[in-house]
Amino acid sequence: MKDLLVFASKDVGFACVKNIYETVGSIELLVVAESDTDIYDFAAKHDIKTKFYNEKLQDEIVRDCGQYNWLVNLWSSHILSDSILSKAMHSLNVHPSLVPFCRGNDNAAWTIRTQSPGGVSIIEMTQVVDGGDVYCQRKVDYKFPETGKAYHERLKRELISLFQASWESIYMEEIQPQRQIGEISSYKRNQTNTDRVRAGGAKFLDLEEVINWVLAHDFSPGTKAEVIVDGEVYELSLKIKKKVR
Repeated sequence: MKDLLVFASKDVGFACVKNIYETVGSIELLVVAESDTDIYDFAAKHDIKTKFYNEKLQDEIVRDCGQYNWLVNLWSSHILSDSILSKAMHSLNVHPSLVPFCRGNDNAAWTIRTQSPGGVSIIEMTQVVDGGDVYCQRKVDYKFPETGKAYHERLKRELISLFQASWESIYMEEIQPQRQIGEISSYKRNQTNTDRVRAGGAKFLDLEEVINWVLAHDFSPGTKAEVIVDGEVYELSLKIKKKVR
C-alpha cells in the first residue's frame, strides 16, 4: 500500500506540503499540484513525485494506482470523486471555517454576514462536502471592522498553524475524528455573488447588517459589495476608524 496522495494548491497547500515532508519525507508521497510553481519546485528539489492537475487525472489515478493509506486535500479547489475517496483508508481536508458553521465557499464572508462562530477545521473527506468528522478545530473570532479579505488571510494563517501543530499526531492516528456538533450552514459561490450585488432599493434590517454586508464582501482589489442605482453599478467600501476619546 502506498502512503500519501496529496492534492495541494497555493500558499496554504505549499506550507502544509513542506510540513508533511518534514514529518514523513518523500517515501510513497505523490503530490498533485494546480500549476503552483512553488509546490512543484519544492517537490522536485526533494525528489517528491508530482503531477499537475488536469481534468483526466482523477480517472488516471483510479485506474493506474493502488490503495493509499492517506488522501490529503490541502487547499485544492477540486471536488474529489467518490472513486478517489475510495482509494484511501484515511482522508483529511483543511477548511477555513468552524464546521458545521459556514461549510462550502467564501467562508470568511459568510461568517461575517451571519455573525456565526468563526474558526478553522481539519476534517475527514466524505461524499457530503465539508461534512466529515473533525480531527481538530481552532476558534478564530472575527475582529470588527476587518474586511472579508483581511479575515480570510488571518484564517489561512491559523489553518496553516493548526495543520503544523496537529498533522503528525493525526498521521500517527493519535487523534481520532469526532462528529461535527452544531447547527449546519452551507453556502455556494452563486449565493455569495447574489448577496454581494443589491438593487438600490434593497431592504436591510438595520445599520449593523449593512456594515457587515459591505465588510464581508470587501475582497479589494478583486471584488466589493455592489449596489445598482438607475441601471448603474456602484462599488462600496467603508472607512471605519475608532474614535479616540
